[in-house]
Amino acid sequence: MTLTLPVMHPSRAESGAGRVAALTAMAFGALALTCLGTLTLAAPPVPLGDNFQIGSDTGPDALGGRPAIAFDGTNFFVVWRESSGAILGARVSADGVPLDGAGIVLGSGTGTPSTAFGGSDFLTVWSNGEIYGSRVTPAGVLLDESPIQITTSGNSVKVRPISLAFDGTNYLIAWRTILDQIFVARVSTAGVIVDGPAGFQIGQGFYPWVAFDGTNYMVIWHGHGNGLDIFGNRIATDGTILDGTGFAISSAEEDQDHASVAFGSGGYFVAWHDTRGGDAGIYNDGSARGTRVSVGGVVLDNPAIEIAEPVRGPGPVNVTFDGEDFFVVWQEDLSPAKHRAVDVYGRRVSPAGVLLDAQGVPISTAFFHQWGPRTGFGGDRHFVAWSEGGRCEFITYSNQACVWGQVLSTNTPSKPASVEPSSPASVARGPVDWTVESSPTNQPLYAVWATSDTDVYAVGEETSLFHFDGTAWNTLATGLGQRMFGLWAAPDDVWAVGWCGYLNHYDGASVTNSPDCHGDTAFEVWAADPSDILTVAPLGGSFRYNGLAGLGGIPTGVSVGLWDIWGTGPSEVYAVGAFGTVLQYTGTDWASMAGIPTVQSLNAIWGTTTDDLWVVGDFGTILHFDGATWEQQPSGTTQHLLGVWGADDGSIYAVGTAGTILRRFEGAWLPENSGTELTLLGVSRGGSTMWAVGDGGLILRKKALIFADGFESG
Repeated sequence: MTLTLPVMHPSRAESGAGRVAALTAMAFGALALTCLGTLTLAAPPVPLGDNFQIGSDTGPDALGGRPAIAFDGTNFFVVWRESSGAILGARVSADGVPLDGAGIVLGSGTGTPSTAFGGSDFLTVWSNGEIYGSRVTPAGVLLDESPIQITTSGNSVKVRPISLAFDGTNYLIAWRTILDQIFVARVSTAGVIVDGPAGFQIGQGFYPWVAFDGTNYMVIWHGHGNGLDIFGNRIATDGTILDGTGFAISSAEEDQDHASVAFGSGGYFVAWHDTRGGDAGIYNDGSARGTRVSVGGVVLDNPAIEIAEPVRGPGPVNVTFDGEDFFVVWQEDLSPAKHRAVDVYGRRVSPAGVLLDAQGVPISTAFFHQWGPRTGFGGDRHFVAWSEGGRCEFITYSNQACVWGQVLSTNTPSKPASVEPSSPASVARGPVDWTVESSPTNQPLYAVWATSDTDVYAVGEETSLFHFDGTAWNTLATGLGQRMFGLWAAPDDVWAVGWCGYLNHYDGASVTNSPDCHGDTAFEVWAADPSDILTVAPLGGSFRYNGLAGLGGIPTGVSVGLWDIWGTGPSEVYAVGAFGTVLQYTGTDWASMAGIPTVQSLNAIWGTTTDDLWVVGDFGTILHFDGATWEQQPSGTTQHLLGVWGADDGSIYAVGTAGTILRRFEGAWLPENSGTELTLLGVSRGGSTMWAVGDGGLILRKKALIFADGFESG
């Protein structure tokens, strides 16, 4: 990869020592580029195993109790708040093994906790009107049965967040008061406040974050300026405020919020959620952006570096340093995708401000919501923790939220995270003719299946089966059960599956339902014949039915979500899912296929034979299997692809987020104009007609007449 030395952009005038700091910043920016030319970059972090549960809770308030992470040289320590008010912590090994069961009870409070390692012990702090703390040894021994009250100011502390860093002697703790003031205080390793009972104010705003550069601290936060802006202030280890009431780090148009900061390779990196960018969705209303800041307080990237788009907000964008590069994590909302809501991704930024990964590295692309990711680094491992409700509720069938985590390795890559998107040809062969059909619903349609030009079925958020008879779309049947995700159809023989494992069969006259909800949500269905039905589900679930009866689980050997299934017969079936998972079913057992060249989530599969399989996934991932080798093909897009199907002319269609439609014809993937920015969730072909369905009940149709030479005419 050829790297060019970035231009430095000091954002505020300085003289004397400030100019020296600016020159130091130039050196920081050039550390990773000792010479210009072609450099070999390290492979992106690779997920080790699947997501794992760390702590549980009895209510959804844990979604607000975002975890925090520290590392002691051997193990990670993650802390969180439960809805009961309990503050808990647990050690996690570098291999991703929780070491303290349900967690160590550190105290109770109203605010989310933060933690740091102080050389001998972990100090965890939280708010409960004032700031309290508890220490835990690397062996998991709680040193403070009664939490230490650190501040006695009478100036109440806002519930979240608190941040702290260690300088080798003391910690610096930063917090927000109920008057939206940013306060800090130095605290000893014994938990004793050094700066009086109340600490001291360094700025005005919200959500502070602190890091230490070996000489001074940097505290950053967002506050009112040009809308919401990112500010910073440096604090010396003796408590001296170095930047008055603070300086602007980002004051661009629109809002910047929920920032964090890390130090490494001679300088800081500040990352935040930015309301610029985003997509047509309700929640993906922005991007993740960041800038390098020198130890002298000089902002080096103006405009800021765009790390990811879209990003769900307002929500935290968190950054850490891994010894070579910065690693930024964020949350993205894939709603209304049937199997995903809020996911967690990460991406590396070099000390020179270069994005090192073509797309986001998947951290959690699981069932339902993953919120508020926090990241830490130790040894050669990244550890990311977050709060979520979906899988915990699924596992326990209760209203339960909990803390989950994922370990990623930096030195044992087994699969690339992505391929660099290429630029497709600017003109597609033949005319593009997608038209919007009158839809029987305004709710998301998750799946479509066409058996001919005049026999097409669709299901979605409503409890209805919809049908196109060649003239119009109508409601064919109701009462299918909540949220139908998957569909398989033959003439007068339709199977639909969804939430809670509802299984529905239409025989041409009426719909028959499975008896009740058995809790195992099914995302897709494939039928060898009406009496041999296979479904796939979250957490690696697979079930086989004899018609509507004979429910039986089939072990898959994986615990990742499985999103789609396709086959040629009862002994040749394939399933795809999260973390680049592809499974093959031989009629009795599932086995993981080797040689999958990605760790991105794989969302849909279709094929003609067992040696001609097409799989699509996140960030424009497209895979082809020729019976012997999996090949990743450049798609020309970084949008998530959610559906794939072939046409009679040999072309292949893929659909996805932001109204993306791609068509592969004569060896090239070409974009087609869908006329929408809504997410497209499914695609199918019947006769000479292609169909696509998606958010808001959207139904698109492309009619093509295929001539003998393979050309199309609209």
